[in-house]
Amino acid sequence: MLDEDVILKSTRYINERILILNIAAISLLPAIFFGGSGAFALSLIFSLGIIAPINVFTYPLNWIDAPDYSRIKYIICVLPVMAASAMAIARFFTPSLAYTNFEQIEALRLLDENSAKLLASAATSFFDAVSDSIIVLSSCLAAFSIFIITKSRFVIKTMLMCCSAGVVLFSVIGLVLDALYALDVPAVKRIYTDFAFFTFADKADFSFYAYIWASALLATGIYTFQRFSLQNLFGSLRFFIMIGSIFLFAVSLYTSSAFFKPFIYATAAFIFVVYTIDVFPTKSNLRRHNRRIVDNSFSAMLKASTPAIIYTIIAAISLLFCVLSAKPAMDFQNAPERAELKNLDADAASAAAEKPVFGWGGGSFQNVMSIKQGDDIKNIAHDKASSDFIKASLEYGFLGIAMIAAMPIFLFVYIFAKFGVSKSQAIMLAPIAVLTALSFVSTPFLSPSVIISFWILSGSLIAWGNSEII
Repeated sequence: MLDEDVILKSTRYINERILILNIAAISLLPAIFFGGSGAFALSLIFSLGIIAPINVFTYPLNWIDAPDYSRIKYIICVLPVMAASAMAIARFFTPSLAYTNFEQIEALRLLDENSAKLLASAATSFFDAVSDSIIVLSSCLAAFSIFIITKSRFVIKTMLMCCSAGVVLFSVIGLVLDALYALDVPAVKRIYTDFAFFTFADKADFSFYAYIWASALLATGIYTFQRFSLQNLFGSLRFFIMIGSIFLFAVSLYTSSAFFKPFIYATAAFIFVVYTIDVFPTKSNLRRHNRRIVDNSFSAMLKASTPAIIYTIIAAISLLFCVLSAKPAMDFQNAPERAELKNLDADAASAAAEKPVFGWGGGSFQNVMSIKQGDDIKNIAHDKASSDFIKASLEYGFLGIAMIAAMPIFLFVYIFAKFGVSKSQAIMLAPIAVLTALSFVSTPFLSPSVIISFWILSGSLIAWGNSEII
């Protein structure tokens, strides 16, 4: 075997192997514990996140060709999120709210001495105040370690395939539990609910989780060798990747709300259009793989075009279902229970406007709404906003959001401007764009596992464009 083949088809040093294990662990292990929710899962996420910078800082010691200033680049990448996390922890000790007894009723009140301070916190629980920041920080540390450590698309592909395989396994277990629950098995009935899937308390959260990894799996599939005949396609790695991703898309549809279904279908349609373009038997496609059509007969052209036809049919079916599911999605979004949450938007926007720079502090949404919310919604302080953006604006302000989003956006623009967008990157970008857009009108980022997966896919997208080994 040539030395080039070894480099192309294997990990090159210990840090790349640790990277694969670390990314797979942080993407999969917390999901086993209620989708990453709870104190134990949070400590697990933080522990796995800490491995990433250790791996980065030992990277130049183990690889003589490590790029110059790798450690400094990594620090620059993660510094804004580290600063935001440190701020979230420190501000908890400057409370702007406190409990008081009024006619034997415990209620929250503003503390005049702290309420006007820029970095005061309205959270009353330390766990609530820091949990989101720790999840984002750990995810960021892991995601940017991909960008720094590996320049091999083989490593990124292997990493994403391992994560997706784990999610396939979780999906199978979830379907089995659903079946046992439907059959009224007593042991399952005691620990499971109608709204749960796998270990996730809300099956809608698992839908976003499966959706991300279905797309990630297809992104790796398009990097495998193209197949221009059915005989070769059905026995290839690309075929098994497609089967796994279609299964994950199906599970995502099964667990999703009516509102999210059109976006799943639209993403699948887009991805299979990209696949069609990839295998359409043009001269350039055939030449890249040292293939040619022996004759120009109809049967030879049809045989070479069969995979493209299959992908086109899948894309067309997905697009049809996208159109058919649009009306139920709008009905769901306009349902009374959703309308009730939307009625909070004006109160939440008003509260956010009082502290627009750094917000009221992590984990403070319910507390702030308990004193700022109007009395038109059953006098209940809601703990859930109608969208992730509204919640983030109230808790972290525009500068807090900017500190977290600035570096990924900068690297996206830099990589795309310098190297363009490959087919794999276009597929990775699809769920990232969809979930980002949805966060302005819905709540796709309630589950820690979804947040982690989103960051890992973003880091993979950036690293893919920056890779040197094609």
